[in-house]
Amino acid sequence: MRFEEFASAYPRDYGEIWYADAARHDITRDAASWAHLLGQRLHDFLSGAASLHSPSDALRELATYSRWNQQHFVDTVRAIQGRDGGARGVRAMHFHTMAHCLLPMWKPVLGAGRAANVRERRVAQLLLAVHAGHMITRREELLTLSPRPDSRVAAILAVQHGMLTETDALVVVLEIVRHLPDLVVLPAPPQFESSSAARNADLLVLDLTRRTVAGIQVKTSLVDADKVRRQHGSVVLVDGVADLGNQRLVPVHPRSSTKRPTVWPGLISAHFVLGANPRSTVFAPWRASIEQLQAQLPQTVHGTSDYLRRAVPHLRQRILEAIAD
Repeated sequence: MRFEEFASAYPRDYGEIWYADAARHDITRDAASWAHLLGQRLHDFLSGAASLHSPSDALRELATYSRWNQQHFVDTVRAIQGRDGGARGVRAMHFHTMAHCLLPMWKPVLGAGRAANVRERRVAQLLLAVHAGHMITRREELLTLSPRPDSRVAAILAVQHGMLTETDALVVVLEIVRHLPDLVVLPAPPQFESSSAARNADLLVLDLTRRTVAGIQVKTSLVDADKVRRQHGSVVLVDGVADLGNQRLVPVHPRSSTKRPTVWPGLISAHFVLGANPRSTVFAPWRASIEQLQAQLPQTVHGTSDYLRRAVPHLRQRILEAIAD
């Protein structure tokens, strides 16, 4: 779909605050403001509005966002969790995890330069997969402490699974566009992610040359009826099980030898980390994190195969066709 037509279906401003209570809004004010600003910048870029910023101003803005993310992201998440578990808040902060991993992708949108090159896209895949790997280890620890999750633990797991599925999808989409320099992949800011159900997008893929765009809506697992109801012409629906292979055999209860297929997000990211060479020139700066996770993740992927190469052709045609329409 053309940039302008796509943008016209979404608001430029997202007025609803993330959380109902004022205290939580104070905690997340900067995070919400940055997400809203990036959404405005993206909406202006798509709608063809003239930029009021010079490339140097845009670069400074991107650098300021990066510093905020590095300095305050962890404390913000901890503050949200300290309230009551903060499931919704942690979920919303996942936008910033993805946005920061994809920082070079924002440059053409903000008017700050060219899109990410092949090396930067590969690094983005690794950073996303490493983040997912740490989330997976926390999930395993949580399940060890609560093998039969109560409602509170189940809510935490549901949020984790949503974030892991989005990350897996993003790793796959980056693989699809890795050698396609005109295509840019971004996490959807709240203006695009919190619209009508059919148009909601978790990720956006932009063709900078054709000026076309498609949204991607990611779901942990859907039945066929959900797919029919949710699909929209400009939004590709990605199913965590059918499209990403996020399923493994899990015992029906801790002491049972009987296993059943269970939705298990994070497998694509886990396999990516396990297959990464920490001594390569591209990945060497993150060698310690890679090696730590390579010691922790084998149990997570036990009995599964790396689904990335199957997921790429499975999704490539649908995504590229959606961009071209």
